[in-house]
Parts: sequence; structure tokens; C-alpha cells
Amino acid sequence: MRMNYKTYPTDYIQELNRKGIRGRKKARAFMEYWNDMECGEHHSERFYADSWEVSRSTAHEWIKEFKYEIDLFLNHWSLKNQQHYNYVKNSTEQNEQTKPSKTSGKETHNKGDFDNSTEQNEQTKPSKVFNIYDDNNYIGGDKYFDDLFFIYRLNTKFAGKKSEAYQAYLTIKDKVSYEQLKRAIMLYLHDPNIDKKYNFKNFLENEVFYSYIPKRVKININGEWKIGTYNDENHTFIADDGFAGVLLPEKLAEKFAQGELEFVR
Repeated sequence: MRMNYKTYPTDYIQELNRKGIRGRKKARAFMEYWNDMECGEHHSERFYADSWEVSRSTAHEWIKEFKYEIDLFLNHWSLKNQQHYNYVKNSTEQNEQTKPSKTSGKETHNKGDFDNSTEQNEQTKPSKVFNIYDDNNYIGGDKYFDDLFFIYRLNTKFAGKKSEAYQAYLTIKDKVSYEQLKRAIMLYLHDPNIDKKYNFKNFLENEVFYSYIPKRVKININGEWKIGTYNDENHTFIADDGFAGVLLPEKLAEKFAQGELEFVR
């Protein structure tokens, strides 16, 4: 009887599947790569190029992306594990602090003595649970934002105030998905071409993330409008219906000037 099972970063797989036939092909390649990684079956780039029926350069780029996605997935659960542990640990410490101290049955209390009762009240006041992700003004509680801020803070010394970052997040949360923001954060904070990085608030307010996510565009191709993703690194356009082609910068500018291209957010 077969009893083994696997856990995949399904959000990445679903993201690929939404890109049509080529995206689904890449998703299957990722699952094969993940299975080999998990089982310790090591192969060369040439092997994967043959298996996925792509060029060796494409296999090379896919493998780089797969490694990044796997690192992101594993790091995310490591962070969640630490966050959960911190909460449980500090909640336990809080409960220990709020337990009333044992008193002897022979002990008498003077009703007119307020010093002891005041001290006891101070001891039984619940203290705030310590959370390394919070500042005094943050009252958001958005789990997606909490995760993003945690990732940002883990990868830089200057994440800024969480309450201010949360206000900036509210203005852009409907413009970009959680997965896109998560990827943009990692790419930005580890971008070797940028020496001084923004804190999370300014990263969001200045919409820096748009430089690190694929561009969503709407293009008129032979009289038919197609919506898809444009990669400005290799100048490829992949429509949601599976259509794929190369769109060089000069052609992109021409279509934009003619009203045949729109950026979609």
C-alpha cells in the first residue's frame, strides 16, 4: 500500500499554471526538480534540459528560479515556526507572572492597609506579550502583512516602524498580490546593485516592488487584445491564454505610443 506523500509550495505552482501551457510545463518541471531534491537524486543541467524538452540555457534559468522558490518556501516555514514558538514561549512567561503567589492560611490582612493590595494589583496586571515584530502603535493584525514585515525585518537591519509600514501597506494591498510582494522583497533586499535600501514603509510608498515583479500588460495583437505578463529582462510576453512572443523595447514603445499597449495593475 502506498503511504508516502509530499508537500509542495503550491502557490508557486498555481502561479505558473495560470500562465497557460508553457506555465504548466514549467510547473511540472518544478515538481520533478523538487522530487529529485527531496529524494537526493542529483542530475546535471543537461539532464534536466533533455527531460523538460527545453534548451540548456532555459534549464539553467529555471533551475536558478526553482532554487530561489524552494529557499523562499523553506525559509517561510522556518520563520512561521520561530514566530509560533516565540508566541507560545512568551505567553507561558506571561501566565507564570500573573499567577497569584501562595499565602499561608495563618496570614492576616489589615483592611486599612492599601500598600500590600496595591502591590498585589500591580503584580497581577497582565503584561503585553512581547513580539519582536510590533511597535507600540501597531494595531493591524493582518496575517499577510505580518508575514511580509517579518520577512523584511529578517533580511535587513532597518525595517522601520511596523505601524507606519502597515499604513503604507493598506494603500497598495489591492494593487499587488501577497506572493508578488514576498518575491519582490527578497529580490530587492538582496539586489547587489543597490547599496542603501529603503525601510519597509518607503519600499511600499515609493512602489519599489514594481521593479521586481513581472509587468502585467494588455496588448493589441493583430486586432485582438491579449492580457499577460511581460518580462523586461528577456523581452518576452506570455499571455494568459498561452500565446507567447518576443516584444523588443522599441516595439513595446511603438505600441504604447499607438495606444495598442496598456500596463495593467
